[in-house]
Amino acid sequence: MGILVKGEITITKGFKTWKEMVYAQDGKLKELENIVFEIERLKDTIDWAHSTIQSCLFNLEGGKGLKESDVKMFAVDIRENLNKKEKAPPP
Repeated sequence: MGILVKGEITITKGFKTWKEMVYAQDGKLKELENIVFEIERLKDTIDWAHSTIQSCLFNLEGGKGLKESDVKMFAVDIRENLNKKEKAPPP
């Protein structure tokens, strides 16, 4: 992932000064990149958990003749994924 910034600058203090100013921001950009990556990871976890829960509910609602062990498996899967959604901070 990268951030592309377009603009125009005028170098009045020399290239070395300008270069030092640009590279001084490198740590801040890396921190921002880590924050954005973590947000995307959590969003993916929430989306995955939501899809799994919907799938389990669909199977439970339409599953004629399900064995008791299957129903328990779906219930456990729903509970685990609800816990994942609750632990993840809101996007």
